[in-house]
Amino acid sequence: MDWYEERKEPLYFTIKRDVLTNIKQGTWSLGCRLPNEDALQTQYRVSRGTVRRALSELESEGYIERRPGIGTFVTRLVPKLEKPLGEISSFTDQLIQAGLEPATSVLFAGLIRASEAEGRVQEAFGIPDDADIVHIRRLRLGDSTPFCIQSVYFLPESCPGILKEELPHLFQLYQNQYGRVIMSADERLWVRSASAEETELLQMNPGQPV
Repeated sequence: MDWYEERKEPLYFTIKRDVLTNIKQGTWSLGCRLPNEDALQTQYRVSRGTVRRALSELESEGYIERRPGIGTFVTRLVPKLEKPLGEISSFTDQLIQAGLEPATSVLFAGLIRASEAEGRVQEAFGIPDDADIVHIRRLRLGDSTPFCIQSVYFLPESCPGILKEELPHLFQLYQNQYGRVIMSADERLWVRSASAEETELLQMNPGQPV
């Protein structure tokens, strides 16, 4: 049995997977220069075209950047999650489309006063400061890597009993349990430095942007 048969996967995919493993395990950190094509070709005993296909896919996914005459460098430690503005899709679906295994950790689930809610929640609901609202706060992960912290707010009467339900997949819960399908979204984006809690939960360096 030769090497290719033992691996039971396309050769370019083996190279791609191994490079990703080295990136995710920190062997090649952000900004690190990868071995050149000749070295990879010798290491894996494959053609230059096979090496280039593996590197091309990694570059298209945002992990590396090939700079002609200089080398290939690590530019991202986690995959890009792409979602056109205006498109309604669950974060779980975005992770799956990126080839990641989704996971969720519930950080908080309970009732709070409307005045304690973040952003434009109270304004959107049109409720007084002392009104109760449901707050569900979750850490979303892909392949055990933290990607984002999500806060979701409900009026208690809109989804009765939701705090007694399993909360990893809210989109499915809305539809299956409450017959509600999200049809539109008002999205606003801004950038700021991560808080101390966000830095810890998202495994970031202090001062990095979110």
